[in-house]
Amino acid sequence: MIKAPMALMNDDISITVIGIGGTGSYLATMLGQMAFSLNNLTEGAKTITLHFYDDDTVSEANVGRSNFYPCDIGLPKAEVIAERLRNGLGVDVYANNHRLEKAVRTDILITCVDSGKTRHKFGKDTEMQRSDALWIDVGNGAHDGQVTIGHLCNPLSGTKYPNVFDLFGDTLLIADDDDMPSCSLEESLTRQDMGVNIHAASRTFNAIWQLIRYGQVGYSVDFFNFRDTQENKVVAEPQAWATFGYQAVRN
Repeated sequence: MIKAPMALMNDDISITVIGIGGTGSYLATMLGQMAFSLNNLTEGAKTITLHFYDDDTVSEANVGRSNFYPCDIGLPKAEVIAERLRNGLGVDVYANNHRLEKAVRTDILITCVDSGKTRHKFGKDTEMQRSDALWIDVGNGAHDGQVTIGHLCNPLSGTKYPNVFDLFGDTLLIADDDDMPSCSLEESLTRQDMGVNIHAASRTFNAIWQLIRYGQVGYSVDFFNFRDTQENKVVAEPQAWATFGYQAVRN
């Protein structure tokens, strides 16, 4: 069982999303709705601040399969979603229209990126640092994907929940998704089934909601297949982590 750090039980929570593309644009919107709902449920006692990072702009191929509209074409992806949430829901959200090269101080870091190299770099950069922050990584292909939940760094105390780098290591370097830009919606749909991004975002959001609302989640990795609705969750316990070659470490 992954227990939420005490920081998530406090009044203020910071969530950072890297990559506001196919999956990230939907997930960012869900997080904005969650921030709005919790603010109202707690009458402002519990606030969530969102930070979005993406250095890309909306293209024609993004409209239809991502959470963007024709009027957004040419605008920065992070700013489009952030402005929509600020104006529509009044939540605290900040857009950063550049690529994040290293981890920032946050309670939950979420990576929705195409590059295995980027995931690998985050893992290498933070493996010797200390923090109770959680790292949730979501990756998806043509019709399947996975959500991995772990600590971003070494926790201040207790057992470290392995992150995507701890479990998959150097295989991330040879498992890059095809991040070549699509020139049209038709081309993008030949690479990825319609709805996969929403499905991946929904499964990621569910893990975040369980952690914030109920303080725990029972699995470390959620493997899913959108085409035949199969799923396989890796329970959050040392015996399961050992099947990936990871030995649990207690601080």
